[in-house]
Order: sequence, then C-alpha cells, then structure tokens
Amino acid sequence: MKSQFRLFLLFAFVLISVCASASTWDGVTKTAWAVVPGVNDGTAADKPFLIETPEHLAKLAELVNGGQSYAGNYFKLTSNLDLGNKLWTCIGSVNPFSGFFEGDGHTISNLTITKWSQNIGLFGLITSATIQNLGIESGTITCGGSNAGAIVGQATGASGNLSYILNCYNKANLVKGATDPRVYMGGIAGLLLNNSMIEHCYNKGNITNDGNASSSNSGGIVGAVAANSTVFSCYSTGIVIGNNIKGGVIGSNWSAASYVFYDSDLCIGTNAATQTIGNVANSTTVKSLTSAEMKLPAFVTTINSGGTTWKVKSGDYPSLPWEGGATGVRTIQNRGISIHSGIKSILIDGAELNGSYSVTDISGRIVRKGVTENSSLNIALPNSGIYIVRIGNQIAKVIVR
Repeated sequence: MKSQFRLFLLFAFVLISVCASASTWDGVTKTAWAVVPGVNDGTAADKPFLIETPEHLAKLAELVNGGQSYAGNYFKLTSNLDLGNKLWTCIGSVNPFSGFFEGDGHTISNLTITKWSQNIGLFGLITSATIQNLGIESGTITCGGSNAGAIVGQATGASGNLSYILNCYNKANLVKGATDPRVYMGGIAGLLLNNSMIEHCYNKGNITNDGNASSSNSGGIVGAVAANSTVFSCYSTGIVIGNNIKGGVIGSNWSAASYVFYDSDLCIGTNAATQTIGNVANSTTVKSLTSAEMKLPAFVTTINSGGTTWKVKSGDYPSLPWEGGATGVRTIQNRGISIHSGIKSILIDGAELNGSYSVTDISGRIVRKGVTENSSLNIALPNSGIYIVRIGNQIAKVIVR
C-alpha cells in the first residue's frame, strides 16, 4: 500500500510539473534565471544562461531595457514558450541587446505587441548580437512606429562585429496601426541598419503596411536593408500589403541580397507586392516562384546555393534543420569531431593527431591553416563572421562572433 501511495505521489508530482511547464505567461511576472558559476553563467556558448520560462524571458526584457546589453554573454532557450497573448515588452528598444541568443530549435507562441514608438519585435533593438534557431509560431504585432519585425525590430552592427539573425522563422502577422509617415516592416526584421545579416530564414506571416505611410517599406523578410548588410537564402509565403515600396522578400534594398524568393501565388490582393525586392529588379537568384515550384526538392537545392541548411519536407516548403527537434548549430559534430564557435575563435575537439586543417572566410581566403598536434585545438580568428573549416576531408560552416 505504501509503495502504491509513493507511486501516486510521484505521478502527481510529474503531472503537476508537466502542467506547470506548459502554463502560459500572466503578462506581469518576471523571474530571474538561476546562475551556477562555471556551469550556466553566460560566459561561453557551452555555459549559457538558461531561459526556461516566459517569466525568464520577460526578466531579460526588463534588464536589457534597463541598460544591460549582455555583450559577450550567451543565452539558450530550453523549451517552447507561450506568451499567452499578453502585451509583450520588446527586449531592447532604446537600449540594445548585444548578446548571443540560441533558440535551440524552440518556438515562441501567442506573441502580442502593440507599440507606437520605434524598434518593435520580440527583440526590439539589437547591436552586434546573434539570434538563431528560433521560431515565432503565432501572434499579432500592431505597430505605429518605425522598424517592426517579429524576431527583431532593428539590427545594427559594426565592421568585424556584425548582428546576425540565422535559421529563424515567423508565422505571426504584422499590422500598421497608426499614421507614422515612415514604417519599415518585415516578417523577420523591420530594418537592417548596417553591418547586419539575415540568413536561412522564412516568413509565413502577413504584412499589412497600407496606412498613411508615404515613405514606408514593407517586405516578407525585412522592410529595408541599409549599407554593409545582407539577406541570403531566405523565402517568404506571406501576403505583403503596402502603399509605398514593398517586396515579397525585401521592401527596399541598398546593399546585397541573393537566393531570396517569395510565393507569387499567395502574395496577392490590392496593394500587394509584385516583385521580390521593392526597388530592385528580379534576377536568377532574386525572384518569385509559384507554390508548386517552391515545394519541389529542386527548390531546396536552389535556395541552399551549394550548402545543406534547408531540408526537403515532402509536399511542403523547405524546412530548417532544427524543425522537428531541437539541435542547435553552434556545435557541429561529424565522425567524432566537434567544432564550437566562440568569440573570434573556433575550438575543435576530437581531431586526429598530425592531421591538416584550414579555415577560410566567406570569400574563400585562407585565414588559418596548419597541422593538429593535439586532439583539442583552439584557433583565434581576426574577425567575427562566417568561416569554412576543413579538417582532412571533412568540411563545416561555422558562424563566429
């Protein structure tokens, strides 16, 4: 009888724990995350602060808006979060977030924002930050100020210390709700101001920016892209409505964009976008496609542009590598070799002794090469960015901050 009672208590405890973990945010409570020095103190990619609840995420917003940028610190989302359609305060608005946020293949649902000033999104303003492997599953963002995106409102960086938005998606809708004359609005980000990158992201949310906005810019992925920034390997299937400059993927682009596509079968209606980039002519790698074309395996090959990030999803649009299970890409493992990205450095574990290695930048220029003398190798790099690591006959792409 006692053993049965213990089992009942254990079952009840597990049930309560599961229910508690599935609870939605009350819109008020903010709770600091636990910190264990040397374990999860935010000092390294393998020691991140753990964001486990909506209350933790709300606390992050409070601290960043209070002036803590978290530059050089790492965060990891450990579960899917439901914000309960309560009004969300953006993480960074005047004060930026400058850390590394690893979504680890998790999602945010019921994101609701109503804001009339600038920099509007889950993250309002980021500077030299990285947001990756994160999905916005549902929500509505109503904005009247400039720079509105579901993941990030405005991203800015510096030469050698870029802002990155990588392997993310959005399914929330964005709606212009006031008469600000200049609104940059996109499914992933509102504005890439400078030295910022969006790579391997998609949008399925609708963008409605057709109010009295004579200089508005609207795009399925991003509203506007300024100098020294880029959008690469992205697609959008959402409707983009705007009364000024609009594009299925990018509203206005003054920098670089390639391998970006939108679904012309779905992006239709009065004042809907009719080209991929609002102020740039279509090309071989910047164009619209039909729904059927975007659901073919051949499209995955095209948008991957020689890489392997996008995955075929039978009868559907391409999916990200983490969809269907959290993976996190900051560590790439292959045949016992682990490659970890750090701040201007790469750590290789499990390499064969006396094996050759090389590190090249995105342009193909070799920045480091040599022979492994130990199974663990720490390689210092001149700048942050995207690097290709070759160890023997194995190749991996690594994003370095």
